[in-house]
Amino acid sequence: TDPIAFDRNFNAIYFFRHDPTMLHVEQLKQSSLPSEVLNFGEPTLTPCSSWHMIDTKPLFEQFLASLDDRGHREDEVLRICSNLTILKRRLQDEKKENTRALARERDMEELERRLGNARSACDADDGRRSGRLAGMARGDLKNLEDNIK
Repeated sequence: TDPIAFDRNFNAIYFFRHDPTMLHVEQLKQSSLPSEVLNFGEPTLTPCSSWHMIDTKPLFEQFLASLDDRGHREDEVLRICSNLTILKRRLQDEKKENTRALARERDMEELERRLGNARSACDADDGRRSGRLAGMARGDLKNLEDNIK
């Protein structure tokens, strides 16, 4: 697969149609081998690379803002990335993820509150409860403990 563009440091930018939820950047690193080793043997050693993903809207916007449109390569990256509407639609919104985390936290707090209520209902069993109600309270307590685990 060919990259869609290159930035000023010749890092390749990829957009894979089969994964329209992120942009991939291949950052080329210079080899850390001494020059004597580089000159010995094969003259063309490939530099190392690391891969980075841009998968959230804030990160994508930060990436676009970091591009300098005065350079030919980065102007092309900016133009191409600005036209990737499918990517813009599918990028995850960090606020949505934060909302999910807050909802999970609230659900856990609600379960813990209900667990405390169920424990106090079982502890308050001083003979005034029927066997059926006491059994239901113990069953609720067990179900809540299992849900929290």
